[in-house]
Amino acid sequence: MKLGQLIRRYPLLAAAVIALLATGAAALAGMDAASRWIAWIAIAGAVLWIGAGMVKDLLRGHYGLDILALVAIIACLLVGEYLASLIIVLMLSGGEALEDFAQRRATSGSALLTAPTAGPPRRG
Repeated sequence: MKLGQLIRRYPLLAAAVIALLATGAAALAGMDAASRWIAWIAIAGAVLWIGAGMVKDLLRGHYGLDILALVAIIACLLVGEYLASLIIVLMLSGGEALEDFAQRRATSGSALLTAPTAGPPRRG
Protein backbone atom coordinates (compact mmCIF):
# COMPACT_ATOMS: atom_id res chain seq x y z
CA MET A 1 0.00 0.00 0.00
CA LYS A 2 1.35 3.40 -0.96
CA LEU A 3 1.79 6.20 1.55
CA GLY A 4 -0.97 8.35 0.02
CA GLN A 5 -3.45 5.46 0.20
CA LEU A 6 -2.43 4.76 3.77
CA ILE A 7 -3.00 8.39 4.80
CA ARG A 8 -6.40 8.50 3.08
CA ARG A 9 -7.49 5.21 4.62
CA TYR A 10 -6.22 5.99 8.14
CA PRO A 11 -6.19 9.78 8.62
CA LEU A 12 -6.23 9.53 12.42
CA LEU A 13 -3.15 7.31 12.38
CA ALA A 14 -1.35 9.69 10.05
CA ALA A 15 -2.31 12.71 12.17
CA ALA A 16 -1.19 10.95 15.36
CA VAL A 17 2.22 10.09 13.88
CA ILE A 18 2.72 13.63 12.57
CA ALA A 19 1.61 15.15 15.88
CA LEU A 20 3.87 12.84 17.87
CA LEU A 21 6.86 13.72 15.68
CA ALA A 22 6.10 17.45 15.80
CA THR A 23 5.56 17.39 19.56
CA GLY A 24 8.80 15.48 20.09
CA ALA A 25 10.75 17.80 17.81
CA ALA A 26 9.42 20.90 19.57
CA ALA A 27 10.20 19.41 22.98
CA LEU A 28 13.74 18.47 21.94
CA ALA A 29 14.25 22.00 20.60
CA GLY A 30 13.36 23.38 24.03
CA MET A 31 10.03 24.79 22.87
CA ASP A 32 7.93 23.29 25.64
CA ALA A 33 4.95 25.62 25.23
CA ALA A 34 4.81 24.93 21.50
CA SER A 35 5.03 21.18 22.05
CA ARG A 36 2.12 21.33 24.52
CA TRP A 37 0.01 23.34 22.07
CA ILE A 38 0.75 20.97 19.19
CA ALA A 39 -0.17 18.00 21.38
CA TRP A 40 -3.28 19.73 22.75
CA ILE A 41 -4.62 20.57 19.28
CA ALA A 42 -3.90 17.09 17.93
CA ILE A 43 -5.47 15.40 20.95
CA ALA A 44 -8.56 17.63 20.82
CA GLY A 45 -9.04 16.68 17.17
CA ALA A 46 -8.56 13.01 17.98
CA VAL A 47 -11.06 13.18 20.86
CA LEU A 48 -13.64 14.72 18.53
CA TRP A 49 -12.92 12.11 15.82
CA ILE A 50 -13.00 9.14 18.19
CA GLY A 51 -16.00 10.55 20.08
CA ALA A 52 -18.04 10.93 16.89
CA GLY A 53 -17.24 7.36 15.86
CA MET A 54 -18.02 6.11 19.35
CA VAL A 55 -21.44 7.80 19.36
CA LYS A 56 -22.25 6.22 15.98
CA ASP A 57 -21.22 2.80 17.29
CA LEU A 58 -23.23 3.23 20.49
CA LEU A 59 -26.33 4.19 18.51
CA ARG A 60 -25.93 0.95 16.52
CA GLY A 61 -25.59 -1.03 19.74
CA HIS A 62 -21.87 -1.75 19.38
CA TYR A 63 -19.70 -1.29 22.44
CA GLY A 64 -15.94 -1.37 22.26
CA LEU A 65 -12.67 -0.27 23.70
CA ASP A 66 -13.12 3.18 22.19
CA ILE A 67 -14.96 4.23 25.35
CA LEU A 68 -12.06 3.24 27.59
CA ALA A 69 -9.50 4.75 25.23
CA LEU A 70 -11.40 8.03 25.08
CA VAL A 71 -11.58 8.21 28.88
CA ALA A 72 -7.85 7.46 29.11
CA ILE A 73 -6.97 10.10 26.50
CA ILE A 74 -9.02 12.76 28.28
CA ALA A 75 -7.69 11.76 31.72
CA CYS A 76 -4.07 11.95 30.53
CA LEU A 77 -4.77 15.30 28.94
CA LEU A 78 -6.31 16.69 32.13
CA VAL A 79 -3.26 15.77 34.20
CA GLY A 80 -0.87 17.20 31.61
CA GLU A 81 0.44 13.94 30.18
CA TYR A 82 0.28 15.00 26.52
CA LEU A 83 2.71 12.38 25.30
CA ALA A 84 0.73 9.57 26.94
CA SER A 85 -2.45 10.87 25.30
CA LEU A 86 -0.79 10.93 21.89
CA ILE A 87 0.52 7.41 22.39
CA ILE A 88 -2.97 6.15 23.29
CA VAL A 89 -4.33 7.80 20.11
CA LEU A 90 -1.53 6.15 18.13
CA MET A 91 -2.26 2.76 19.70
CA LEU A 92 -5.98 3.04 19.02
CA SER A 93 -5.61 4.15 15.41
CA GLY A 94 -2.74 1.74 14.76
CA GLY A 95 -4.82 -1.12 16.14
CA GLU A 96 -7.59 -0.30 13.68
CA ALA A 97 -5.09 -0.35 10.81
CA LEU A 98 -3.70 -3.71 11.98
CA GLU A 99 -7.21 -5.18 12.24
CA ASP A 100 -7.99 -4.08 8.68
CA PHE A 101 -4.70 -5.52 7.42
CA ALA A 102 -5.37 -8.85 9.11
CA GLN A 103 -8.92 -8.93 7.72
CA ARG A 104 -7.66 -8.32 4.17
CA ARG A 105 -5.02 -11.03 4.53
CA ALA A 106 -7.54 -13.53 5.91
CA THR A 107 -10.02 -12.74 3.14
CA SER A 108 -7.44 -13.16 0.39
CA GLY A 109 -6.12 -16.36 1.99
CA SER A 110 -9.57 -17.90 2.28
CA ALA A 111 -10.34 -16.93 -1.32
CA LEU A 112 -7.29 -18.90 -2.44
CA LEU A 113 -8.37 -21.90 -0.41
CA THR A 114 -11.88 -21.94 -1.83
CA ALA A 115 -10.93 -21.19 -5.45
CA PRO A 116 -11.67 -24.00 -7.90
CA THR A 117 -8.65 -26.10 -8.85
CA ALA A 118 -7.47 -26.81 -12.40
CA GLY A 119 -8.37 -30.45 -12.18
CA PRO A 120 -8.59 -33.48 -9.92
CA PRO A 121 -5.88 -33.92 -7.32
CA ARG A 122 -2.80 -35.79 -8.50
CA ARG A 123 -1.07 -38.58 -6.70
CA GLY A 124 2.49 -38.54 -5.92
